[in-house]
Amino acid sequence: MNKAKFFLLFLIISSIFSCESNEEFNTSDHLIGEWLRTDSREDFEFRLIFNTNNTGYKIVKNGTKETNITSSLISFDWNIVNDNLNLIELNEVFSTSISINNEQLILNDYSDFPFNRVE
Repeated sequence: MNKAKFFLLFLIISSIFSCESNEEFNTSDHLIGEWLRTDSREDFEFRLIFNTNNTGYKIVKNGTKETNITSSLISFDWNIVNDNLNLIELNEVFSTSISINNEQLILNDYSDFPFNRVE
């Protein structure tokens, strides 16, 4: 009788821990939007904007009104394959690991700094 209870308890616990969540994290959906690099300040900004149609923009701004502002806008195409983000920018392909944690985007091989989601 004890063996049967132990076996039943073992099956219940095993089935609880082996179940997968029905809500699968879709990185592409969570990537959509605007992201500001964490080292941005008054005289420097680095933004990435990801659109739903797998296009986007990189915006880099340097300077202030007092020191003259220069900025660039570069369009890119993007896709995600096996947890790697591929950015096709100015006919060059950049591939980097991607993770999104607590509204922070981490692109290890693309930027030394993480990006925060812009609301």
